[in-house]
Amino acid sequence: MPDVLTRPWWIWNPQNASLGDQIYRGFNLLEAAVWFGLGLLVFIRWTRTLNSPWEIVYSLTFIAFGLSDVAEAWEQSPPLLAAKGVILAALLTLRHAIRRRWYPSSRVY
Repeated sequence: MPDVLTRPWWIWNPQNASLGDQIYRGFNLLEAAVWFGLGLLVFIRWTRTLNSPWEIVYSLTFIAFGLSDVAEAWEQSPPLLAAKGVILAALLTLRHAIRRRWYPSSRVY
């Protein structure tokens, strides 16, 4: 596999981080916290309704996306972005299926 497809193009280095790097890293960590919170909200909703075990998978998918943002705060690479794309596709697919089946009037999560 060519090195360009796996080599990181951005790595967090606190010794020479620019203001843009610091903002980018902080934004990713904040974004991760939001994804973790959404995963927790979905899990709490599931504990109240017990509609489907797919909601646990949905919740864990939010957590996985948050973890990918934590990883992105330290390094950005093609494999990471590919993984984020797969996780995002799973998240949107699960959201559509779960909302359509159990929460047709819900617009948030």
